Amino acid sequence: MGILALSARSLQARGDSCRNQASPQATISKVAAYLRSRRGISKPDFKLEFFPLALSPYDYKPYAFESFQIVVTLHNAKSRGSVELKSGDFRDAPAIHLNYLDHDDDVASFHKGVAMTREIVRARAFAGLYKSELDPGPAVVEPAQLTDWIRLRVSTAYHTSCTCRMGPDGDPASVVDNSLRVKGVAGLRVADASVLPAIVSANTNATAMMLGARGADLILGKSLPSAETADYWVHPRWEMTQR
Repeated sequence: MGILALSARSLQARGDSCRNQASPQATISKVAAYLRSRRGISKPDFKLEFFPLALSPYDYKPYAFESFQIVVTLHNAKSRGSVELKSGDFRDAPAIHLNYLDHDDDVASFHKGVAMTREIVRARAFAGLYKSELDPGPAVVEPAQLTDWIRLRVSTAYHTSCTCRMGPDGDPASVVDNSLRVKGVAGLRVADASVLPAIVSANTNATAMMLGARGADLILGKSLPSAETADYWVHPRWEMTQR
């Protein structure tokens, strides 16, 4: 994910009080939007999250003045990482290679996400809030500049998954079968986000809980109720237009 920090006019006048921000029941992310960055894709490839305060990228502390930030999270990234054993000793931590932005298409996608975010905050609806851009700043407009900023600022969303994916018997890259059993090992199942064939376009918490519950049902021999699939909304002209 990448983060744009922006200075603001009075946020409290718009209803975000400091007391609500400090409440243990409150989350720092107040608003989220799932958006398509271009035509030709049927489902959102970005999530934008609005935070009613901005953190400095240098010390990760809130700016001393009123500000807000928008977190730009890329869905369905093409870059692929790996988890490998360092040795035969189970006590040795594995070697984890995240490989963020290893695929050029992910960098190009973030360019679109930043452009979309800039367009939103400069819209008339933000006129009473938006004052100026703090990071990357209004001077960062050339593609090479923006690429450097993206590579500098991109960070994890902690949704690592798909490292021992589920798949049919004929799939040599899969680790578990459709009952979450590890292939070639008796009496062992995996029931967490690592079995996903592809990462979901959302936070992984609910999905991981569902996989854990399903794993328990499988061990107990419980069958699933009849499937009920609700179609998600798709723009009728998604192939021709972005909005």
